Amino acid sequence: MKKNVTIQLQCGNFPGRVFDHCQNVHVGVQRGDEIIFETPGDTSSQNFDLAVQVGENKDGSPNFLGPFVHGPVGGRFLYLVWFDKKGEAKMMFRRAKINLQHLGWPEINTAILSQKHIIAQVFLTDKKGGPACATLKPENINWL
Repeated sequence: MKKNVTIQLQCGNFPGRVFDHCQNVHVGVQRGDEIIFETPGDTSSQNFDLAVQVGENKDGSPNFLGPFVHGPVGGRFLYLVWFDKKGEAKMMFRRAKINLQHLGWPEINTAILSQKHIIAQVFLTDKKGGPACATLKPENINWL
């Protein structure tokens, strides 16, 4: 039986609107093949609430599912997408991967029973001052 949870990404420490050759940097969440929840790169903070279903893998571990979830079984993740916005055009230049496989049944069941979100604080600026990308390291993500 699948369970529904919300993962809330509490994003802060945005890198700004200008990066490298990009003059109008935005970040959004990848849902399927589209980018939604567009947010300018100079925002002070932004929460993204992502509805996720959780089933059970053959080994009993959680299997995250839904349009926000990407990757193979046992290696599921969420994507934040960095893009340069020119009118309606979005030119993606980086993505940040938020791994989910460390979340276990205790965290999931606690969220369901308490009717609260699973929360991750996400710091969007990397060590060099640019948009955080690739698999987010502990300095860029804190699960609460």
